[in-house]
Amino acid sequence: MRSLLIRCVRCQKDDTEAVLDEINKVCAEFGIKHGIGQLSSVAQAVISGRREHLLKREEKEVAKHVALRLLTMVTDDHYCEFCREKVAEKEKREALRQKFKVIIGKKD
Repeated sequence: MRSLLIRCVRCQKDDTEAVLDEINKVCAEFGIKHGIGQLSSVAQAVISGRREHLLKREEKEVAKHVALRLLTMVTDDHYCEFCREKVAEKEKREALRQKFKVIIGKKD
């Protein structure tokens, strides 16, 4: 897994550990004890197609969740937690700005 490097689009910070932690949380949520390590063997089984019918339902479900997360990261921009908050705040301000018209008046 050391070949995996994920960077924030906005600040170029290495955010690999945060993403791996997120994947490990999904694994823990579904009861996969060894996280990324176990998930990589599940992925190998799914890719090879040899033992797919022997996999547990939880393992298949986690593999789907992680695959969707990785596909999202490939197609969408990835932001670290700090930049994600800043971008969301900026988008919220812009949405409010478009919703309401600001009228600047002169004092007489």
